[in-house]
Amino acid sequence: MIWYLSDAEWPEPNMELLNNALQQTGWAGKPLSEASWRAAVGKRLRSVSYENLVEDVMPFLGPDANPEGLAKENIIRLLKNKP
Repeated sequence: MIWYLSDAEWPEPNMELLNNALQQTGWAGKPLSEASWRAAVGKRLRSVSYENLVEDVMPFLGPDANPEGLAKENIIRLLKNKP
């Protein structure tokens, strides 16, 4: 997420695919839009345990990775401030 949000060249998510995936996993909320997806991700992120977040992501970062950059505050800031 940090990598994606940090690069201004990346396009916005494909809303049709995102909403289809959410529906398939039991999403009870309204369909997301380009205007609302960031707030929805931020809301979900705030409810996730930081320890669980780090545990889930570390295998993809490598043995010497520093999890400090994964702070929720960093991700939330990127969600609010589109590059």
